[in-house]
Amino acid sequence: MGVWRCATKNKDDSAAREQAAYNALDQCWRATRTLPRNQRRRVRFNCFTGTISSHPALITLLVGTNRPNSRARRVATLYASLLHTLGAETQFLDLADLPTDVLENALYHNTGKHEAFNQLAARLDASDKIVFLIPEYNCSFPGVLKLFIDALPYHGGLRGKKAALVGLGTGSQGGALALGHLTDVLMYLNSAVLPQRVRLPFIDKELTADNQLATPLLAQLLREQAAALLAF
Repeated sequence: MGVWRCATKNKDDSAAREQAAYNALDQCWRATRTLPRNQRRRVRFNCFTGTISSHPALITLLVGTNRPNSRARRVATLYASLLHTLGAETQFLDLADLPTDVLENALYHNTGKHEAFNQLAARLDASDKIVFLIPEYNCSFPGVLKLFIDALPYHGGLRGKKAALVGLGTGSQGGALALGHLTDVLMYLNSAVLPQRVRLPFIDKELTADNQLATPLLAQLLREQAAALLAF
């Protein structure tokens, strides 16, 4: 983490402090732009201390099913290891942790009032980019994921986020329909979807006991997508 301090001779001189803050932001921006895109960092300005800090990009791995110990969660663990190798920070948002009363108590007039749901939604707010791990249920993405998205503040939560999509299926298409439907939803919500989507077919046979992919090509596609997401 890097820190830039906005120093002024007179702490009561607001104009000087404003200029110092601008100069520090400019310095931070120029320093960041010299880095390769996959090494660029988040920037935070603290208006109280007059400091600017930079942090590695935070990527949320969103497990798009509430099935306990799902294959999607196991693939998310694999994906996180790929991102760590590339220098990114990650966190998990597993819909298995979604409160059971969201349908009754977190939608419509209750939006923003469900504390347990808000804690999950806050992980999206804190993240720069999102990886969706999506199993295909009945020719689409799981209903619990749509419920989660619908319970977020309208045009909030996912607005402006950059997303990568990974589909899982027990058939030969690897969740292609689920990825298509979710892409439509994310585009409507003004999220930017990485064109490089990955489909993992025959996931019931492909995923090994140690959470690796049996087919080298599929593992390579995940690595390439992870690198592309950092540069996105």
